Amino acid sequence: MKVLLVYPGCKGGALEITRHCEDALRRLRVNLEVFDIGKQGSLLFDALILAKQSQPLYFEELNPEHQTSRMVNQALIVEAIRLKADLVLINFGLMIHRQTLELLRELKIKTALWFGDDPWCLDLSKKISSAYDFFFSHEPKTIKIHQELGANVSYLPYAINELIHKKVCLSQDEERALSSQVCFVGTHSSYREKILEHLKGFDLKIWGDGWEKSSLSPFLKGQGVSQEMMNKIFNAARIGVNIHQESVAGGGNLNCRTFELLGAGVLELVDERQGIKGLFKNGEEIVTYKDGDDLREKVSFYLEHSAKRKEIARKGRELVCAKHTYLHRMREILSVVGRER
Repeated sequence: MKVLLVYPGCKGGALEITRHCEDALRRLRVNLEVFDIGKQGSLLFDALILAKQSQPLYFEELNPEHQTSRMVNQALIVEAIRLKADLVLINFGLMIHRQTLELLRELKIKTALWFGDDPWCLDLSKKISSAYDFFFSHEPKTIKIHQELGANVSYLPYAINELIHKKVCLSQDEERALSSQVCFVGTHSSYREKILEHLKGFDLKIWGDGWEKSSLSPFLKGQGVSQEMMNKIFNAARIGVNIHQESVAGGGNLNCRTFELLGAGVLELVDERQGIKGLFKNGEEIVTYKDGDDLREKVSFYLEHSAKRKEIARKGRELVCAKHTYLHRMREILSVVGRER
């Protein structure tokens, strides 16, 4: 099977996930080529802005205003034909026209999308899920919705790249700079700020954008960090806190951090999510909290009970390495596609 992996044309989580997918596919020795939307056309092309401008019709018709968008889609079609691709695998997917997917289907080239933006982008994903031959979502609560629309949908949560998200030895300088009782890595939101305010009495260290003017600015140690630096921050902490965005409250999807903290071998305290139950044993491989008060109590408890803390962290790491790597996720996608070819 020859796979054409499409990079999303935007920064952030979607870009990092696609990089992990490429790494996994290459280690699986898949016949792979990549198509990077971000390297196509004008250097001024901003994929996210373009998506927002086009949301009302969601590319149901090619808008002459978006010349770069048309050019990117045309280039993708040409590349898929030139390579004689069996599968075009896409992450994020908001830049791909429905007409492009329909043409690839006519050419007998399968398309698959791993969509990580449900439920907050559900209105958009509902318009495209059935256009793909295979639609993978990390939100279990939207699976039935897409099925009712005729999509061939499967649940596929995030994972770790075990070559990056792992136990590492830190230098003395790194230990001094990064060590903490509790760490948090993530973009600021008022919801996250309210939760973390309950931890002001601990050795809390925060990395992420937007915290400069918050009540927690004294605990801020840096802005956005690389995947490698993030992993070192987790390794240097006794406890890692994970707070999903309030906008996805009530969903079951798990963010990348859920897996990355576990991969680093640190005890993870995560807000309660429906998706936890199907993948992890609460209190054995991961620990959930209900609110800020509950988080503070559990931080205090596990700092005092180091043996219990380390045992849960060890089991959590063992589990993600055994079942939740990008190698596992890419094998699953290839297996689903292969069964229906």
